[in-house]
Amino acid sequence: MAKKLKFLQLLKHKEIRPTQIVDVYGVLHPTSEGQISCVYVMHDLINNMDYGGKHLDSAKAYWSSTTDVDFQEVLLNPESQIAIEIKFWGTEQEVTDYEHNLLKEANAAESKNWYNKTNGATGTKPIDFDAVNNLKDDINKIRDNFSKENKSDINGFNTIDFSYLTEPILVTELHKYKRLQVREKAIDRENIESIKSIMRITSTHKLKYHPPVVLKNRWYDGKFYEHLVISGNHTIVAPIQLGKNFAQSKYQIILITEEIHNKFSDSEIYLVANDLNSQKDIYSKFKKEDAVKECLFIAKKGNDWQSEKLSIKWMKRGLTESNVDWVYKKVAQKMLDKKMLDDGYTIMDYKITHKDVLEKEFEKYENDDTFVISYSAAALKLDRILLPFHIENDRRKVQGKNPKNKIVCLLTFNDEEVLTKQWPKLKKEFIQLETYENFTPIEYIELPMYTKDII
Repeated sequence: MAKKLKFLQLLKHKEIRPTQIVDVYGVLHPTSEGQISCVYVMHDLINNMDYGGKHLDSAKAYWSSTTDVDFQEVLLNPESQIAIEIKFWGTEQEVTDYEHNLLKEANAAESKNWYNKTNGATGTKPIDFDAVNNLKDDINKIRDNFSKENKSDINGFNTIDFSYLTEPILVTELHKYKRLQVREKAIDRENIESIKSIMRITSTHKLKYHPPVVLKNRWYDGKFYEHLVISGNHTIVAPIQLGKNFAQSKYQIILITEEIHNKFSDSEIYLVANDLNSQKDIYSKFKKEDAVKECLFIAKKGNDWQSEKLSIKWMKRGLTESNVDWVYKKVAQKMLDKKMLDDGYTIMDYKITHKDVLEKEFEKYENDDTFVISYSAAALKLDRILLPFHIENDRRKVQGKNPKNKIVCLLTFNDEEVLTKQWPKLKKEFIQLETYENFTPIEYIELPMYTKDII
């Protein structure tokens, strides 16, 4: 269920909101977990003036942080009549950008009809999924029909058309272009071998291919590229790897110039690129790991990475609903890990980096009476504890030693959901079974996921 802001929970109930608020309307609810902020306009119905602002998620139930003295008086006056219009929901960066554009369009800072003294600051524009789909559809239409002699009956373009096709260019020249890597793997071995196999049995001058897609003079993720390939990486690399005459192949490309691609944010370009590389024929299959990479990039750019439209896009690329759930959990954990690192914590890796810490825990609990074992809580089953315990006791009997009568299980975690939700439920079930079956008691020691301690 989407997260609700406390100030909206307060304001939409007439019986508990301040008397000066006479109405709350507009987009009252977010549509995804990522939409934690909103943009509002407060209409002063007595003075016929407006105030535009943004509200960020907060434990404090505030309803405006304005510093304007005149508007503060209006807010505090119980005789005022204020209608609040909720305009937009998004991430903090998306809301900042929406607020700026709203105030800039109204020239609020200079207007006598607005209380605002500034037009705010730029942020990150929300992802326009329709624009992404339109550009992707145009590119696919060009790719599917570029070799036809008569193209006059092919219409319905939204953003670009056949005029963006270039004359054939040597693949050795295209190979010099920088290529956007949207997939987890730079080169999919199975995919590249499929392309090479087709090339080997097809004469080069009749080679069937989809034109690579290239952005010209693009600033992307803070760097400038004279040419940036966003689709067609494998198509370019395959003839280079084959060498000889294949390396002299020529491709037409779809060259998207600045007047088009500058309308698209980096997040939108990333989505277009992944859509183009998830299509039919011999393109590499879109995987869960690719969705994680895409999701993290979108989040880094300040866009909503948990939207329904993004989920639908992934399923169209071939992921299942369970795949999508896995991706969101994985991304949430990676973002939590990054936050903890930024806050000065160490992420514990008991298998490799911090193996010595785990060994010290063994030394702390292990003795002639106590059997100690360690597992990840995510994969824990009772038989994985009890069977090694009994095997150890059988070995001790052969050696003439007394069997151990206590068990300590050291549990490691690398997932917050396992730690806070799955494991507590599982632990309760294990303890119930222990009581019912009357087997050797097990003490569970939960080792920390993060630490600020010196280790």
